[in-house]
Order: sequence, then C-alpha cells, then structure tokens
Amino acid sequence: MAPEEGIFSSHSTPYIKKHNFSQSLSVDSNYFPELTINTASFETDDGITEIHDFKTSASTRRMQFLNSSGSLNVRSLDSGSGGGSTDVEFEMKPFSRTRSYSPLRYMKTTSQRSLAASDQFLTCEQRTSFNNSWKILKDRILQQYEGSFYLNFGILIFGKVFKKVPELLEVFHLPSIEEIHNLPEDHMVNRHAILFTSLIDLAVRNIDQLESELGPALIIYGQRHAHFKSKKYFSESNIRCLCAQVVCTVAEILLDDLDSNCVNAWIDVLRFMGHTLLCGFDNEK
Repeated sequence: MAPEEGIFSSHSTPYIKKHNFSQSLSVDSNYFPELTINTASFETDDGITEIHDFKTSASTRRMQFLNSSGSLNVRSLDSGSGGGSTDVEFEMKPFSRTRSYSPLRYMKTTSQRSLAASDQFLTCEQRTSFNNSWKILKDRILQQYEGSFYLNFGILIFGKVFKKVPELLEVFHLPSIEEIHNLPEDHMVNRHAILFTSLIDLAVRNIDQLESELGPALIIYGQRHAHFKSKKYFSESNIRCLCAQVVCTVAEILLDDLDSNCVNAWIDVLRFMGHTLLCGFDNEK
C-alpha cells in the first residue's frame, strides 16, 4: 500500500492544525426532513418524536445510511450547551470480483464511446450531489485548516486509517499517530495524502467518465505497488479500510449537508477506486 521513499514529491505547505471539526446535528438543517421522509435510505434511533423536544433537549442521535455496499452510522451527541461531537463508522463490504478493470480495457483501440456509456453507474442526482459535496468539503477544509487542501484532507483520511490499522504506521515510517501533523513536506505520508486527494479530485472532474479518465491512473498506481517490499500490506482489507475512511471523513465534515444521494455516490465512487487499484496490483503480481 505504501511506495518507497522518493516516488512522489510535494511542494505544498506543511500541515498546520487549527482546530477539530466538532458539530452536532440540528433539526434546522436541510438534512432532517430526509430522515423522516426517505425511510428506505435512513434509519434513526433517538427516542425523540417531537421536533420541539429535539430542539430543546440534549440528545444522542444515531443515523444509519443504508447501502448495498455497507451502512454508514453517524452518532451525534448534543451536549445541550452549543457544543457537540460526532462519531462516524463505515465498514465497506468486500469488492465484487464479477467486474474486471483490466488494463486492456483502456487500450486506445477501445471505443471511447462505449467506455463513456459504461461509466454512468451513478444517477444524475448522485453525480450532482457528489460534485456539490466536494465544493462544500473544499470550503470547510480551507476555513478550518491552513495550507494545502489536498494535504489536509488526505491527512484527515490517513489519520483515521492508522487508527484502524496501526501496523501501517511502521510501513509509512511514522513513529506515532500524533506525529502525523508534524511531518516534513516530503514525508511519504504527506505524499500519499496529496496523491490520494488528487485522485478523488480527478474523479470529481471526470464524474461522467470515471472508467476512461480515472481508471488508467488507478491501474498504474496499483501496478506500482506490486514492486515494493511492503506490497503485502496492499491487501483488499486495507484498501477497503482506506476507502471507508474517506467516506467517514466526508460524512464528518458534511454532516448536516448529507443526504442519501450524496452518501451512495461517495460509497460507489470509492468502491470503484479501491477495486480498480486492486485490479492494477493483481494484474502486475
């Protein structure tokens, strides 16, 4: 999962943490009506049935976004004093092996029209929601953190990954999770953070043609990891963990702006990215 030192370079400013995202769910958000109307996509469990009670009482609220590829659980604790915290958990189900992302698919002899037609695995509403959520993410990251958006967003993701899979700390030459905010510009964690965020940005800019525009880059990066000493860590479970933590990070930052289209779009795009990375890796082994 981790390339050797010197593969990528970064010229971004060092990561400087200003303060954590911390917010509690509000019934005044645009998100709340979806909870009561779209029961096919959401489950709630808070024991409070009246909106008035929700507004005036401290509460713990659990929401579950249901998806065939997993379920996203959002637990928002309202302290009743204007503060709060949010815990988000998502475990991505194993990738399907029924669809192949072979490098042969991206040869120039392949019809670009057929590739574009096969790219439409998101609905129009999901593509719009996905792109809009990326704009909101950028704005909030830039407001909360100093320096490069690509670096800061990626660091948030990898910080979660290291908590889930601590054995990767040694692979990435990181003494402890706490050190993730004080790394040199060219540290491999920073390079990976910038690279992976850049790949997500590429997905956003080519959301209508993911396979033809993003697929080749993912295949190449997957292939590269097959030649590194740490290749045993480039496993499906670790890649699924990485993709799942992207979804969790997005959910924590967006929170009140989440809806079922947004959640499903992020899950589907990250599953495509993770699966394609693994296919490139497997084809090179």
